[in-house]
Amino acid sequence: MFNLHQNMNMKKLVTYILLSFTAFLNFTSCSSGSGDGEDDKVKGTAPTLISSTPTNGATDLAADDMTITLTFNQNISFVTANYTKITLGTATVTSAQVTSAYNALSITAKGFTKGTTYKLIIPAGLIKGSGTLYNSEISISFSTKTSTLATSLCDANATAKAKSLYAYLLSIYGTKCLSATMASVSWNHTEADQVYKLTGKYPAINCFDFLHIYYSPANWIDYTNITPVTEWANAGGIVSLMWHVNVPLKEGSTDLTTDPNKTTFRCSNIFTSGTWENKFFYEQMDKVCATLVKIQDAGIAALWRPFHEAAGNYYAKQYKGSAWFWWGYDGPEAYVKLWKLMYNYFQTKGIHNLIWIWTTQANNGDSSKYDSDSAYYPGNEYVDIVGRDLYGDDTTASYNEWVTVNTTYGQKMNALAECGNGVTDSGSALTLKNTQATISSQWSKGCRWLYFMPWYDYYYDNGKSTTNNMCSSSFWTDAMSQSYVLSRSDVKY
Repeated sequence: MFNLHQNMNMKKLVTYILLSFTAFLNFTSCSSGSGDGEDDKVKGTAPTLISSTPTNGATDLAADDMTITLTFNQNISFVTANYTKITLGTATVTSAQVTSAYNALSITAKGFTKGTTYKLIIPAGLIKGSGTLYNSEISISFSTKTSTLATSLCDANATAKAKSLYAYLLSIYGTKCLSATMASVSWNHTEADQVYKLTGKYPAINCFDFLHIYYSPANWIDYTNITPVTEWANAGGIVSLMWHVNVPLKEGSTDLTTDPNKTTFRCSNIFTSGTWENKFFYEQMDKVCATLVKIQDAGIAALWRPFHEAAGNYYAKQYKGSAWFWWGYDGPEAYVKLWKLMYNYFQTKGIHNLIWIWTTQANNGDSSKYDSDSAYYPGNEYVDIVGRDLYGDDTTASYNEWVTVNTTYGQKMNALAECGNGVTDSGSALTLKNTQATISSQWSKGCRWLYFMPWYDYYYDNGKSTTNNMCSSSFWTDAMSQSYVLSRSDVKY
């Protein structure tokens, strides 16, 4: 009896142990999250990508600095230092952080090039969901827009030097920005010398003006002496030329102006043989051509920017506007005809060393105040680069100008052809009104100007003022310290 009773007790003990062990297994199973217990909610599910901007497979994106947004099916967390583990082909990821919506990751990147496909890869384990699980590897692909820039000059007979310079400009456009200065009044590199004294670097470009060609040759100005130009070119700099075309106040006058309100000279009369406007303009063109031929014979190519800011206030909506210069006063049809006249006349003179720059003016980044001045555009076959002149614009306004110009004339390289602070001129000194945004702030915002050229301060350059109000020292030190801003020693073509 004793053995039987003992055997029955042992069976009960074994049964009890088995039941206890089964209960323990069920408990630990629930704790591990494999069942439907509370701990499953802690573990959750891995975050899944539901959309992206740009979308996977997107094409024709601008090759500008970019913000990529990845949106997930739940709130996420991300260690910001881990952005370095995200790859994007040849582009560079500069930051990544969770947005204020908590379910999206915002990634900033730079270094994109045109016509390139990029693959964004986020390795597994970097993004945690609302529970304890992390992402599997994430990847999206997109491509940037192929360049639509004209690859050749509008002059089919351009010199080898002009072609080489243009190819160089194309090669740096969008990734580098050339520095430039405007000659103090006309035929020198005084302003460039000031930049060198301040920063230890010469600007890449110096622009000379044919402003006083009417008086040349004289003991104070002689355009037949191209030494200032050859000095600059031989030192490795890029030569730029422009022409404020001064005309007599009236027939026979030796007092000159560019102001249409101070002269009887009319653009539309240039096209009629026998008029005094026709005779005067061709005489002045011949003098300019004689110097251009000498520059060409010296083996120098040049940027050429005539008839700038043609529209002026012609398209101003808030009042009846007019052009600032006589060459735009008679309207866009006469202006385009004048541009083509000069272009074709230079061709007959055998001048083929020029890269032609047209300056858009009337947009001012604010369509509520101005209509587009595109009617003044001479046409792709007569223009190589489109410039814009900005004075006293802050960073946002400058960027708006860039977008407007690049959207309208994206088939051409775009340049900040003139810039500087907003000033008033008392006749003896300049007074600062508002400050032009620095090049670094414009570039960070997305302005990809081919070059920038502050206007000269005559009073400062000639020792008549201790302060340069047109372009401050801080503007230049900021610009010339940027890795993407090229100085004269950086120019290679």
